[in-house]
Amino acid sequence: VIRVIKIAADISERVHSALEQEAVVNAINRSMAIITFNPEGIVLEANENFVNATGYKRDEIIGKHHRLFCAETLYKRDEYRHFWESLNQGEFFSGLFPRLNRQGDPLWFRATYNPVFNSDGQLYKIVKFATDVTADVLRNQREQEAAVHAWDMAVQTRESAQNGANVIENSILMIDRIAQGMGAVSTDISRLNNQSESIDDMVETIRKFAMQTRLIALNAAIEAARAGASGRSFAVVAAEVRNLAASVSSATEEIEQVVASNSQLAKDVLCGIENSLMNTREGVTLMREAG
Repeated sequence: VIRVIKIAADISERVHSALEQEAVVNAINRSMAIITFNPEGIVLEANENFVNATGYKRDEIIGKHHRLFCAETLYKRDEYRHFWESLNQGEFFSGLFPRLNRQGDPLWFRATYNPVFNSDGQLYKIVKFATDVTADVLRNQREQEAAVHAWDMAVQTRESAQNGANVIENSILMIDRIAQGMGAVSTDISRLNNQSESIDDMVETIRKFAMQTRLIALNAAIEAARAGASGRSFAVVAAEVRNLAASVSSATEEIEQVVASNSQLAKDVLCGIENSLMNTREGVTLMREAG
């Protein structure tokens, strides 16, 4: 051997870059759920985070279509077909995606679908990087449902309050009409009471006339007795007049009793109506303050 020739190239930078890329991939693999599909949507590989999130075992999803993780109402829509057509054209997607786990329960991923091309520029796989945000989404949904429920309750409460106010207002109007009617009745009873007092005056006048008539009849009887036989016919007339005066006096007393009873009844009714009117006005005032 005359000599040994070493032919070498410095690849330190490339090795360092490869190690750095591997470290980044490992970091992503530890923190995110990753699944790989071929262009037709068939699962090629899935990491531990993804199978843990979905509840499947790795061998249960390898070779299965992406539809496995979707609701039937989703993958039968035209949008789902357009989604895969766009991926095959090199478009990437990012956002919040609803999926299903192994038990069929809702699963939400915040993810990106990334088309990957080979050195010839041909699409050969699609990599999905995802984060399981199911807990956050479900919590937000519950909060939104609670907010909607609270809003509905507030609307119902407002409607109930408005209905209550309408009922109170209608009740006030009705009570006002009743009060007006009671006021009219009170006026009529007051007039009736005044008429009863007028009747009392007339009865008193009749009583005086009857008393005077009885006195006249008594005087006539005395004069007839003095006249003797010639005054007998006059005595008969005087007796009839006296009897008539007695009947008038008796009838007058009965009328007086009836009028007095009616007058007292009218006063009692009038007092009751006035008390009712006072209570009604107080009730209307309270209802207006409450409304």
